[in-house]
Amino acid sequence: MIMTEILALCLAAGISAATFSEEIPSDTTSANPWQEEDAVLLQESVATAVLAPRNAPFAVSNISRDALEKFSSESAELPFLLTGIPGVTATSDNGIGSGTSYLRIRGCDGSRINVTIDGVSLNSPEDETVFWANMNSYSDFLSSVQVRRGVGPSTCGDGAFGGSIALTTKDPSPEPSIRAGGSYGSFNTFKGGINLSSGRLWNHLSLDGGFNASGTDGYVDGTAGRSGSYYGAAIWKGNNFTLRYRHIGNFEHTGQAWNGVEGGSKSYRQLYEEGLGRHNNLIGAADHFRQNHNILSAAWAPAPQWNLSAALRYSGGSGYYTETKKDCALSKFGLSEFIGEDGSIVKTSDLTRKKGLDEHTWSTVLCARWKNDRLSVSGGVHAQFFKAWHYGYLTGISNPSLAEKIGDMYRYYSSDARKNEVSPYVKVTWDFARNWSAYADIQYRHVFYTTDGQNDKFVIRGGGIEQQMLDVREFYDFLNPKAGVSFHSGPHSAFACWAMSSREPQRNNFTDNGHHGAPRPEHLLDYEAGYSFSGKRVSTCITLYYMDFRDQLVQTGEISDIGEALTANVAKSLRTGAEITASWKVNRHIDLNAAAAFSLSRIKDFEEVVDDWDSPSGARRIHYDSTPIAFSPAVTAGAGLNFHLGSLSAALEGHFVSRQYLDNTASADRSLPAYGTLDLRLDYRLDIGAGHPAAGRIIPGIDFFVKLGNMSDSHHAASGWVYSAVSESQGYTPEKRYMEFGWFPVAGFTATGGISIDFFGND
Repeated sequence: MIMTEILALCLAAGISAATFSEEIPSDTTSANPWQEEDAVLLQESVATAVLAPRNAPFAVSNISRDALEKFSSESAELPFLLTGIPGVTATSDNGIGSGTSYLRIRGCDGSRINVTIDGVSLNSPEDETVFWANMNSYSDFLSSVQVRRGVGPSTCGDGAFGGSIALTTKDPSPEPSIRAGGSYGSFNTFKGGINLSSGRLWNHLSLDGGFNASGTDGYVDGTAGRSGSYYGAAIWKGNNFTLRYRHIGNFEHTGQAWNGVEGGSKSYRQLYEEGLGRHNNLIGAADHFRQNHNILSAAWAPAPQWNLSAALRYSGGSGYYTETKKDCALSKFGLSEFIGEDGSIVKTSDLTRKKGLDEHTWSTVLCARWKNDRLSVSGGVHAQFFKAWHYGYLTGISNPSLAEKIGDMYRYYSSDARKNEVSPYVKVTWDFARNWSAYADIQYRHVFYTTDGQNDKFVIRGGGIEQQMLDVREFYDFLNPKAGVSFHSGPHSAFACWAMSSREPQRNNFTDNGHHGAPRPEHLLDYEAGYSFSGKRVSTCITLYYMDFRDQLVQTGEISDIGEALTANVAKSLRTGAEITASWKVNRHIDLNAAAAFSLSRIKDFEEVVDDWDSPSGARRIHYDSTPIAFSPAVTAGAGLNFHLGSLSAALEGHFVSRQYLDNTASADRSLPAYGTLDLRLDYRLDIGAGHPAAGRIIPGIDFFVKLGNMSDSHHAASGWVYSAVSESQGYTPEKRYMEFGWFPVAGFTATGGISIDFFGND
């Protein structure tokens, strides 16, 4: 553990990672002119509208197709591929990186990270996040991933605070091909799938698709699950016109551990040493969800300087989770106590609940772009319409009298929701002088959100039980300008930018805000500057940022009944820091790279709400003039050594995350200790076509890999939650409180191996 942390810190302090601005990656090659011409037209379509253009004044990192292809052989969710980018952290509920996973950029959670695929939004409109639970196969059909840290350029969907992620699907394969593969590893974790392409048919049409499935027993007890995704695409290409349809589907059936490993007042290290490090108190809770995306897009180049594009999208999702609550108070479900058969008063029972939703999203994106040698002007509009139904049933009741009284399927809440948005934008890039470019971008967002019906919250008032009723009807109008300048001369590049972003509250901010007032929208002013050097053997980059928040929604200290941290607006808060990346090509066999982020986060005038068992109100407010923001580590770092020799390659990677506070009080007692991991991956390519041309026409090559994860066998928690209370009568003061913890542990040493076989055209 200590060795891993020292290695990661030393490498990150002296070296750093990939440059902040690169060309938009593609799969084009000069050996394939049809693919190259087609890719250029597609890149001028909807997908490009959300990508940061070359020389854009933003902190940008691009993940190549080669990296995606290697990662696709593993079962981890996509956020874990991005942890090599400065300021990016990822965690998973089951401790091995698959299933329910979470992503943070610069300490901002998923609801403040905008994600698109081929230019259309992937974020759930109500929760404003992407649920990385059944998407570990996406890397099979992506050509690139672009990550913009900070506000970045205007994009479709919810406002970006921590950053934005643009996923781009693969260009069509020019030849028929099949690629099949599978892997197996620790905790019975497996992944298998097949991807096919028709090649070019009738000089215009290309078809491709794939299916992948994965599963695991999970490191944490009760998190066994199965998930998968499927993809299909049809592309028609004319001389200056491209029409494309994509269908992407996901499914998952996963055991849940949203409360983590509940440790009472014990640290995770104590729990692990007592043999309880994997014990999940929610065994029996399971999540079932299915979602599909349908995207029809067209791109047209009527003249050399013009490109027009449009996309229509429909996404549908439905699912539910089940959970049994032992000896649960009937009042939590709106049920009154009653006299049992033996004459006793029945106030509790074992209850199984089923909570779910059904949601539908329709959207359209229209884009136009004009450019010449020095000027590029693009504009467009995004319109999105969303509706959802939320519901909850009691499906299992241990008390026979109660079961007979209310029936098998007692619905205890039901609510509808709608969210509509219209957001036009204009972007201008001007090369106003030699080596100098200016960028301007303005976006207007009009958002309407409404939800009504019953919430799943009940209160006892006046001797009776009242259910919280929802009647939310909110309009938001945001203007988000951005501007910057960049300089490029030989290997040197620099940029400076200013950007504004605003974000409406998410559903939980309304339904779970407790005694706080109605949530207000958040606003951010983002100031950034960077410099990079890209030489033949050495590249390095540094980005400085200052993020000034108004009305940021932060954790108050309260927790919902499923372990979610409740939030409230704070008037002023900030995040500032430096992100450093570098790479060094030592020789033709060895590359070194590293990334580090050093940050400071603060809330000004924060009021914590803590349970007070001695107070008639049940709560106490504690004021802090300035305090760090929860889950915002001061240092994240990663370093890698890559070795290449013929068909053999090896990658040794170390990651370090410094202490994270579980609440906004800067208490070391209520924090996650720093941790580090060290991973090794070996890859070997068996090129059959080189030695056996006849066999190589059928099977050009076979790829093998072995990955050894967390080689130092470090046992630590990567995330968690804390409940604290004060009671002077029992000896619990604000400085030394009563505490209960929930930990999300990371598996110790793991091993995974896999094989992928190319058929026909994948030489």
